[in-house]
Amino acid sequence: MGCRFMTFLAATVFSTALAMAAQGSKDAKPAQPRPRAAGEKCSVLRGQTGTDFYCASSVLAPQSGSSYGVDHLFSNKTGEAWVEGKPGQGIGQWITIDFKAPREVKALIIRNGYQKDSETFSKNSRISRLRLVFSEGETRAIAVPDTMDLQTIAIDPPVRSFWVQFIIDDVYPGSAYSDTAISKLFVTSEPVR
Repeated sequence: MGCRFMTFLAATVFSTALAMAAQGSKDAKPAQPRPRAAGEKCSVLRGQTGTDFYCASSVLAPQSGSSYGVDHLFSNKTGEAWVEGKPGQGIGQWITIDFKAPREVKALIIRNGYQKDSETFSKNSRISRLRLVFSEGETRAIAVPDTMDLQTIAIDPPVRSFWVQFIIDDVYPGSAYSDTAISKLFVTSEPVR
């Protein structure tokens, strides 16, 4: 196994152990383990609020010199996107952000679609509805406007969680391709003290 995978696995086990310890009360419901998929692809973001582990249920294979990895969701480069890799429009495909410690999730920041340029944006499918699933079992449905603008979508009230899963529930169909893309995806959160 690769060093990146072992580091990721150790962090996931640590995160789950922290979740159980943070519950405190015997009556408290322990956090659920992060969802996983065979063949999922993962990458690590080390940011101001800590280390986040991004995993995607699938990734489109590289084509014509372009790649579509999960790391594109948080890179500083424009013209990159994560693109799901299953046949069809990706309904049911997901991205999970796993935190190293519990966070209070306050907002979702997204650049919807493949924002390489306006033509690429319209040719590929974009998210119209996401279902957010949190480690404690809470869910939220989020409508995502079909625009190339950077969008901040509030999670109100905020949700305390060890991870959040973003599931594609519906899309705006692309004019040429069924692949669904997201150019950037972050959460605004604060550590739980």
